[in-house]
Formats: sequence, structure tokens, C-alpha cells
Amino acid sequence: MDHRHALYDPRMLKWLVIAALVVVGLVSVTAVMIFLSYIGGTGGVGWRLYPAILRSRRTMRLVLRERGYVDFRVSSFGATSIDPQHLCICINVKSDEVRNRLQEDQALIDQLRQALLTCGYPAECVPLVAFSIESQETVDRDFGGNWFYARK
Repeated sequence: MDHRHALYDPRMLKWLVIAALVVVGLVSVTAVMIFLSYIGGTGGVGWRLYPAILRSRRTMRLVLRERGYVDFRVSSFGATSIDPQHLCICINVKSDEVRNRLQEDQALIDQLRQALLTCGYPAECVPLVAFSIESQETVDRDFGGNWFYARK
């Protein structure tokens, strides 16, 4: 009589490996589908506009550096799959002083809008894109350090 445990039977081990691969594959496919639904669905940024948004954010960072700003972050959010005009470009800086300078600089905002155009964002929507410029000082003071509430 063979006293080996059934788990160590080569035939059983083969089926366990196959089952594990199927489970990993299903989990991977589910994760990819969730990601793609965010990017391309009604709750996300819209897959076809995503490359233009990424390129424009990179160009905006260059524009800000050329103007002498070094400590900032450029990000974006919006329901652009519903309508491309629903994009908000966020520029985060450290101080209220820098925020105020950026907010008052219409030539800068014009350059940032031009970055959207040159990177392929729909021209008819560029004038409607929002720019939110905020400082860490304000977020800490008025929103308990929570950027979500500051942008809301």
C-alpha cells in the first residue's frame, strides 16, 4: 500500500498548478478591466484624450520651469469621457505668495492653454478647461492638509 499523501501525487499537483494559474489569470483580467473602465468609461478621463493630457501636463511643467518655478506639481482630473471640457489642470505650490503670483499671471494661463492645444487637446474645449492653482499653506491652514477637500 502506498502511504504517500494525495497532495504529492504528480497528477494532483498538475491540476493544482492549472487551477492556480486560472485564478491568477481571472484576477489579472478583472484588474485590467477595472483599470480600462476607469480610463475609458464615463467615470474616467477618456482613453483617447489621455495621451494628450499627459503630454500637455509635461509641457506645462516645462513652461513653469522656464518661468523660474521649481517647487510645484502638475496633475489633472475630470470627466472628459463625458465631455472634454470637464478637465481641471491642478498646479500645487508650496506658498500662498507663489500661488497668488501664478493666479494673477494671465500670460501664464494662456501659455498653459496653448500647451493643451499643441499637445492635441480638442481646440473647442481648451477655453473651458479649468485651472486650479493652490498652495500647501492654504491646504494645511484651511483644509487640515487634505487636498481632496481643497479641490472640492
